[in-house]
Amino acid sequence: MRAIKRGLLAGVLLLMGAAAASAQTVDEVIEKAIAAEGGREALAKVTSRSTKGTISVNTPGGEFGGPVEAVNQAPNKQRTLVTIDLSAAGMGNAVIDEGLLEGLDGGVAVRLEDQLGAVRGIR
Repeated sequence: MRAIKRGLLAGVLLLMGAAAASAQTVDEVIEKAIAAEGGREALAKVTSRSTKGTISVNTPGGEFGGPVEAVNQAPNKQRTLVTIDLSAAGMGNAVIDEGLLEGLDGGVAVRLEDQLGAVRGIR
């Protein structure tokens, strides 16, 4: 019985040592991720990024949603455009546009449209 316990203990210790030997450091994981993206030189050439998705908002009046788009441009310009369809509540669209004012300057504009297309802007 002692021989079995010693054998099991030795096996567990051997497995723990092997796992510790193959563990990666945080720096190694980051370097592998950078290499997978093409290397530091390739990442340094990226000057803009565009992301698109959808948003869903649950309210007591129902669920509303619509598209979301974000654009970033080096060194520090960005624009985020969110359009929410409010037609189920008897309205048109709510449009939130960060960066709309004078290009990508970081200003914020909110535009509310009714179902007939009349627009009210809020700055």
